[in-house]
Amino acid sequence: MIPINKIYNCEVLEGLKKLPDNSIDCIVTSPPYWNLRDYRVDSQIGLENHPDEYIRKIIDIMKEFRRVLKPTGTIWLNLGDSYYKNKGRDCKSNWLQHKQKLLIPFRVAIKCQDDLGLILRNDITWIKQWCNFKTKDSAGSVTPTSVKDRLNTHSESIFFFVKDKKYYFNIDKIKIPCRDLKIKTGKNPGDSIIFPLEPSREKHYAMFPKTLPEFCIKAGCPEMVCKKCGTPLLKIKVGGNINSFNFRVRDVKKGRIKSLDRRASSKETKKYNEKSYMPKSKEKIILACSCNSGFKPGIVLDPFMGSGTTALVAKRLNRNFIGFELNKDYLKIIEKRLSQEFSNE
Repeated sequence: MIPINKIYNCEVLEGLKKLPDNSIDCIVTSPPYWNLRDYRVDSQIGLENHPDEYIRKIIDIMKEFRRVLKPTGTIWLNLGDSYYKNKGRDCKSNWLQHKQKLLIPFRVAIKCQDDLGLILRNDITWIKQWCNFKTKDSAGSVTPTSVKDRLNTHSESIFFFVKDKKYYFNIDKIKIPCRDLKIKTGKNPGDSIIFPLEPSREKHYAMFPKTLPEFCIKAGCPEMVCKKCGTPLLKIKVGGNINSFNFRVRDVKKGRIKSLDRRASSKETKKYNEKSYMPKSKEKIILACSCNSGFKPGIVLDPFMGSGTTALVAKRLNRNFIGFELNKDYLKIIEKRLSQEFSNE
């Protein structure tokens, strides 16, 4: 395993091949979109002549994601779409018509299902700007365009993939507070979410808002994992529900990864006291393995690190991170942002 909490200047597949199988807890990333920007570095993705070539490259990367991801891991892939322009291109077909919206993100997602066997749990709509047609109100911000014969693009897709049916996902960390303050459980945020864009002085044109990786990491990356086998540390609220990992204690006893089909009963958890302890807070900590080797933070990977937002948020949330970035100018931005944020550590 390469050293953690570092950003490596390398091409994405080159970096991924340095990671061992089943070593990453959570992947949060956004590859360059097809035919949108030239980042002026060799080996960059997004400037392929044909969109099929771009899709093949993304699938090759997703194949590596699947290899390095733990069975309990999650993938959060943000992809934006493109419109086809005939200008300067000789590729023409029913699909590749001038002005055609190419649906590249969904073609990638379907190939991940068909070719890689990944399980798509959600197609999350990232709302950048919304409009209430009745009141004529709007909020949020997007890059303005001069287009007059279609609607402006105000959203993008974030695909939430897993490779095993029994994975870590903590809905409690991302629940929305209920308006009725007496109801303390909160509600599921749903799959259409506003992550407002944030202003920045940095010379990077596609920066994540910090709330986006925060959402993904809180939900999909365990706070602590076993140092030996990497299994997530699980918590049970005393007298209440467990978190959303939804494990069964008897499966833990038999060394199997947890099942998502039901919650552990109070009788089962009481029976399993030899593997739990009671901290000061009203929670039981359940060890999902019998290694007794201690714990360490889960690892977040972003192989298209860009301006470093995923690393910054992972560190804020006390997770470890690994990042790859091809552009040396962006590496300087990342180093600057991390040093400003954590200069006192």
